[in-house]
Formats: sequence, C-alpha cells, structure tokens
Amino acid sequence: MLTERRNTSLYFLTALVLALGMLPSLTALSAHIAAKLPRLSAYLGPINFLKVGAPVLWLYFWSFRKQFSDVFWVHAIELVFFLSLGTVMAAVTCKVPPGGPALYREFSVILLGGLAALCFLLLREREQKWIMGFWLFAIYGGALLDALYPPGATWFYDHIFDPKTRDWDLIELGKYPLTGVFGRQSLAKMMAWVPWIAMVIFRPKRLWPWLALAGISTASILATTQRGPFVGAVAGWIVFILHQLIQRRQARIAKWATIGLVLAIATVPLFVPQDILISRVKSLINWNDPHSTGDSASGNIGYRFQMTRFSMLAIQEGPWGNACISTPTYWLAGIWHAGHSHSMVLHQFRERGWIWGSIHLLLWIYAFVRAWKIKHYLGSPIVAAVGCALVLGFFDHPWFVLNQALILWIILLMALLPQKTLSNKFFTKQ
Repeated sequence: MLTERRNTSLYFLTALVLALGMLPSLTALSAHIAAKLPRLSAYLGPINFLKVGAPVLWLYFWSFRKQFSDVFWVHAIELVFFLSLGTVMAAVTCKVPPGGPALYREFSVILLGGLAALCFLLLREREQKWIMGFWLFAIYGGALLDALYPPGATWFYDHIFDPKTRDWDLIELGKYPLTGVFGRQSLAKMMAWVPWIAMVIFRPKRLWPWLALAGISTASILATTQRGPFVGAVAGWIVFILHQLIQRRQARIAKWATIGLVLAIATVPLFVPQDILISRVKSLINWNDPHSTGDSASGNIGYRFQMTRFSMLAIQEGPWGNACISTPTYWLAGIWHAGHSHSMVLHQFRERGWIWGSIHLLLWIYAFVRAWKIKHYLGSPIVAAVGCALVLGFFDHPWFVLNQALILWIILLMALLPQKTLSNKFFTKQ
C-alpha cells in the first residue's frame, strides 16, 4: 500500500513538473523574490519549473530505470559522454578559459531537456494526455488571449514572465506581433512542432481534427513574424503526406492532408495582419535590395548568409569547438550582431567540435530514417515532427531554451526508442 501511494504521488508530481515545465521562466515573478532573497536568486536565476522540479524528475527516472533495456543504457551513456567531451574540449581550447557561460548553460539545458523527455515518455498514457492537454491550452490559449485581448497577455509578461520579451517584440515591429505567453520565437516553434506530437500522444481514431489543428497553426505562425517555423511546419506537412502516400499507401489520407496544407497556406492572410505580411513575406521578393534596412527580409537574410559563412569558417579553424568567439571577431567579419549560428546543426559543430557535431547530425538523420520506416499510422506524425524540426533547424538554434529542448528530445526519442523499451507502448493496434 505504501509503495502504491508513493508511486501515485510520484506520478502526480512528475506530471505536474512536466506540465508546468512547458511554460517560460518566471522572470518577472523571480524579480520580486530576488528583491527579498538576492543571494539565493543570484545562484538559481529565474524560476523555471523544470529547473526547480529536476530532483523530482531524477527520482522518477531512477525509480523506473528498469523499464529501459541494456542497449538503451549503452547508447545513453555514449551520448552523454560525447556531449560532455565536446563541452570540455570547447572549454579547454576556448580563448577565454574556462569557457563561456553559454556553453555550460546549453549543456545543462540539453541534459535536463533529455531527462524531462524520458520522464514524459515513461509516464502512463493518461498522464501523458493530461500533460499534453495543458501544453495545448498554454500554447493556443495564450495565443488566443493575445489575439483577442493583448493587454491580458501583457499582464502575464509584466507580472509572471519576462517583460523584456514583450518590449523587444514591440521595438522590432512597432506593434504587437502574436506572442502568446511564450514570446514570438518560442510560440512559433511550438505551433510548428506540437500538433504532430499531440497527434501521437492522443492516438486518435480520426486524424482530421488534429490535421485541422496543424493547419490553423501553420496558417497562424507568420503572425509571430517568424518565417523559419512556417517553412518547418510546411515541411512537416509534406513529409506527413509523403509518408502516408509511399509507406502506408493511404492515398485518401494523403489527398486530404494535401488539401489541408493548401488551405493552410491559402488562409494565411486571414490569420496574419497585412503589415506583418508586407514586412516579413512580401519583402522577400526584393530581399537583395541594397536600400533595405533594419530587420527587413533583406537585412535578415543577408545576416543569415553572413553567419552561415562565418560559422563554417569557425568550424574549419576550430575542430575541437569554438565556444568563445569575441565580439570584435564578429565585427571584423562584417557581422553586426554577435550570436549563435542560427542553425541547429551548424551550431553544435561550431561550439562543441567535429566529434559531437557529427554525432548530433547523425542522430537526427537516424531518427528520420527510423521514423520513415514505421508503417503504423502514427509513424506519419512522428516523421513529420522530425522533418519539421530538421528543416526549422536550418534557420534557428533551439537547443538553448529548456521548453524547446524538452520538445526536441520528445521528437527524437519517439523516433529512436524501440516500442518495447517503454512501459506504455506508443503504438496500439489500429
């Protein structure tokens, strides 16, 4: 009886941590606490449910460690070893020892995101659905609040989340883009990824309601001003359609999914304000106009090309990782804003060297191949999620944000873990 109660409590606490872990850090709320406990807040940083709840996640994972096979443990240890090796090598070879803070922050985020994803997949089906329901509410409820009553979303930023996120969004566009409660960049990625994951978790008998959700998400993403997640979402649709057509030979589902994709693209003007379309989409036609300035398509795309060339040169010159590139080095290369490489794959090569960079890239390729081979109907949203993450990763680097790392690991593990590894099977007879 005591063990049963302990497990029930552990299930509940783990599910609660994971549900709330999708939320951004509580920066504004943390500021009020920091005023009263400055020493403690200096070490802990902003409150984040995954950071605070990490002991619960470790306890849950350790309690159910026997669910995993010996093969899993071998590969998990290998991954952690090479990730750690890449981080240590980058820190040692860094020109500013012992490595930049971002290097360690990203390392911890990747590890904690992986732990949280494993705990999520180890939970029972009902807890998974409950968590996913909360995530959908936070993502789409926040977006709906922001669209219908922007001051309501602003209140959450001012009192709970990071007010600077909202202010920064205002400065760039001159008005409110769609941010929900996540900030426009995180919200756009969530709207691209989460519909496919939700489709797997809820195991629906009919796919069309979830395809409708994916369609509305795709049509709405550009309202956040983010083009990369929109392209990634479209890529996910295409992969879903091809998997249904080639692997499952379900021409009818592929046909309706194609209609859904066309409708999603056609209805973009209904969901996206005209000024955002002009600023972020129509300006792509003249993206190479030398007179374009600011964060227009011209400046943004030119910056991405510059950063890609710069990152590839940094990879060539720093095979063990180049994690501490100085700001003047960026300026000498003609890059006006120092930062990450804006590529999920390139950044791992640039920051942690060829060994971890190659393993990271092969991990995603292997995940896509494995997911593509799944002939079950849930294989389509899994491979769509992997394809979406890979294509989106051409334009952004999502590994350094905790809730994004959680989603990325869920996508990877759904494709990589064999069915019998988990206590609750992904695939039921259909």
